[in-house]
Amino acid sequence: MKRLLLLFTFMVVSLCVSAAQPYRVYCELFVTSAFWNKKLGVSVDFGQEQKFAGNDNRMVDENGEPIYFNSSVDAMNFMGKLGWVFEQTYTIQSEDGTPWQYWLFSCEVTSDDDVVRPLTMSEYKNREKKRR
Repeated sequence: MKRLLLLFTFMVVSLCVSAAQPYRVYCELFVTSAFWNKKLGVSVDFGQEQKFAGNDNRMVDENGEPIYFNSSVDAMNFMGKLGWVFEQTYTIQSEDGTPWQYWLFSCEVTSDDDVVRPLTMSEYKNREKKRR
């Protein structure tokens, strides 16, 4: 009986240890306004490597077309549908007085493969190069 209890305890402990622990990942959105159509454009930062030139982190659709949002709530709803949770927003004023607005989002995952990321223009271009 003691052996059976010991075996059962060992199995429960090993299951608890092997279960992936959830962790939080973050992304930051940079909001710009598109003057020609009064909609918001959004660039996204997942902490990816930033090259000195050539990075275009604007959100795009599957055809490589920039995604524009009707309002900040529209953009937040888009991210919410992907599983991201709004954390906070802050504004930084540039040297010329233009306000730059940033939004911080997070999501809880158990693996990096669980992160649902919006497609950026740079990622779209890299994907298209590989297809050719």
